[in-house]
Amino acid sequence: MERTEWNIKDGALKGYDGPGGEVKIPDGVTEIGAGAFFSRRGIYRVIIPDGVKKIGHLAFACFGDLKSVTFTDSTEKIGYAAFCFCERLESVRLPDGLREIETCAFAGCGRLESVYVPESVTAIEESAFEGCGRAVLRVKKGSFAEMYAEQKGMRFEAY
Repeated sequence: MERTEWNIKDGALKGYDGPGGEVKIPDGVTEIGAGAFFSRRGIYRVIIPDGVKKIGHLAFACFGDLKSVTFTDSTEKIGYAAFCFCERLESVRLPDGLREIETCAFAGCGRLESVYVPESVTAIEESAFEGCGRAVLRVKKGSFAEMYAEQKGMRFEAY
């Protein structure tokens, strides 16, 4: 039996046991499951391919070396605490087509400075960006994300 570094079942990525550096999620994955990369070290960049619709709960939580995440526009939901405590994450461009950002999705990302939130987002749950004091949300004027930033007293730039 051939050993694989990917644990994928029914399109859901359950775990990864491969080398660090830059990691591209395989084509055919539709969901990154709960805790798939939880507390992982040595990976600085993750590329999420077209077709991944959901990032599960705690999928990348406590991912100490993660500096960059590249999404495609197929991602619709970022789950509970999916990227919480990614201490080196500095900027994120959330994908056009994203609809929901769950509770604590980016909480504790203390170095996070810039977050592009597309107009397609219609739900941002409580504490999604808690502990991201440096973060400036880049939002479409009149969007749900602008309203959220105003209500939460977050820094934002509307375009």
